[in-house]
Amino acid sequence: MKATLQIVIFIILTINKLLGCDCPPTNSFQARESSYRHADLVFLGEYVGEDKTQKSNLFTIMDLFKGQTKHDTITVVKERGCSIDHFSKGIWLIYGEYQTDSTIAVSLCSATRSFGQLLMFPPLPFYDIKTMSIMDSLSIELSIVKHENYE
Repeated sequence: MKATLQIVIFIILTINKLLGCDCPPTNSFQARESSYRHADLVFLGEYVGEDKTQKSNLFTIMDLFKGQTKHDTITVVKERGCSIDHFSKGIWLIYGEYQTDSTIAVSLCSATRSFGQLLMFPPLPFYDIKTMSIMDSLSIELSIVKHENYE
């Protein structure tokens, strides 16, 4: 009974979080294109950990695809509303908007994703983990998005 109650509470909180966001309906390609266009910073990063006192998460930048930063690490702040508030260990593709020179906010509506778990949008279908590296797949994805933005 207790486990069922916990599951129901989790579902209600998740639905409230999702309903609190006004993410326009879109397909995964449109989401990537829109996320890239609106982001100040797009990078591949490794999750370092959470700072519960600051309500933030820290990432080491592995490769920068858009924007500029003076730092090797970046802090993702948790804002009210549509921010992603839970990250897990692993490699992430982050689409963020600057809050300060070393902090960004990441929208739940963005195409931000982990390569260990899916949030909203799966990787493009031509990503084959056996023959391509993550960097190869990202290069292809970002090339497509950039090409669409500049035509």
